[in-house]
Amino acid sequence: QTESSLEKGNKMSGGRNGAARPEDVEMEMLPISGFLEDGTLENPPKEPCCSITNCLLCGFGCATCCCLRNLICRRMVFAPPSPPFYFFKDKEMWRIPIEIYDAGSEFTSAQFQKIENKILDIQTFKIPTKRNKEVACVYVTHPDAKTTILFSHGNAADIGIMSFHFELMAETLKVNVYGYDYTGYGESSDEGKPSPKDVFSDAEAAYSHLTTQLNVDPKTIIFYGQSLGSGPSIYLGKKYPVCGVVIHSGLMSAVRVINPYVQNTPWYDVFANIDNIKDCQSPVYIIHGEDDKIIPVYHGIRLFRMAPVTVKPWFVPNGDHNDIELDFEQEYFLRLKWAIQDFASFPHSDTKLTKGMQPIVNQPGTAANSKHPPNDNVRKRIEKIKSDTLGSVPSVGSPTTKPTAIDLGALSEHRQDAEMHGLVDGDAKGGGSSSVDESLVPTSA
Repeated sequence: QTESSLEKGNKMSGGRNGAARPEDVEMEMLPISGFLEDGTLENPPKEPCCSITNCLLCGFGCATCCCLRNLICRRMVFAPPSPPFYFFKDKEMWRIPIEIYDAGSEFTSAQFQKIENKILDIQTFKIPTKRNKEVACVYVTHPDAKTTILFSHGNAADIGIMSFHFELMAETLKVNVYGYDYTGYGESSDEGKPSPKDVFSDAEAAYSHLTTQLNVDPKTIIFYGQSLGSGPSIYLGKKYPVCGVVIHSGLMSAVRVINPYVQNTPWYDVFANIDNIKDCQSPVYIIHGEDDKIIPVYHGIRLFRMAPVTVKPWFVPNGDHNDIELDFEQEYFLRLKWAIQDFASFPHSDTKLTKGMQPIVNQPGTAANSKHPPNDNVRKRIEKIKSDTLGSVPSVGSPTTKPTAIDLGALSEHRQDAEMHGLVDGDAKGGGSSSVDESLVPTSA
């Protein structure tokens, strides 16, 4: 039996090898067929031609032929908030109060509050795209930032509700965050009428604005795609070499969310990330919840397998689709900080990235790869650091508390000891490296 790609990746990056598949991963999500050495299914399951799944896919293909592709996508893929969670007024953003959003209460624009922050500078823009649309953007900048995150959000969000996360991310990591709404979302053009082509055009416009108008160096940019946003982020990562690409709860492709056993991408598929990521020009960091019920974890594992260059992924035990940055907040930011450090260690400008290339901080021989048994003194020191750092952090999701910047403190400076002894795992709310047996993961060509 050949060594799995995930095991190889974990060894290269100093991680621990995966253990047995957790009992709470549903068996119907995972096939029992064997795999060839290239990772493809040896005996893929055969479905009857009249299966519900195949009928859905056939119907989507026929709708595409009948010029109904965008209409079907609006019903099945996109879910823009209506009404939006924000509006622009005099180049300022007004957004729904966090306590109203968390309570799930109905709201009106009269309840919106102007976004204000004493540390961060917040700018809004409306920029044109090549498809003659106009895209709404927000740019959150930190005075000490050296990195800029170009954030592509999920399908049921907009930059209004995401602005709370943008602020928290900027303050905690000391980065700039540039978010944009897809066509059909929020203050962007064509309210309620997004399309896959527009999403890619919107992402290109955002990147162009960031680099040409705001003069941000591409070598300092990170593409961050969450859920649906994995599509435009991987698309940009294929076209432009940047500091790195983060894929958070990403999908292999839209069709594979319905049927993960598809071997070749159908011509009518959208967001074919599994194909595009093979040509990604920057190192990739994968975040995915093992208990994700919307886009199951095997999507993240497969994307990790196919990316040419990766840093250590994070497959989150007990993590679902929308809760990782909330329920695993401290570890989420800690690991994201480490991934950014890994990205920065790659030779982005002078050397072309090659498959299997490793960040300098994870080269063999570092403490993270050490085979020495745990040292009790080191363990106690890191446990104390962890307790002091993570024990008193406020919750971001509190109905009455605005998200507060997290002080990652001393723990972030003791990464190798923390990883070596497993002390970033086992928090009250979980976290850590994957225990998924990736040999049971669906694959596609």
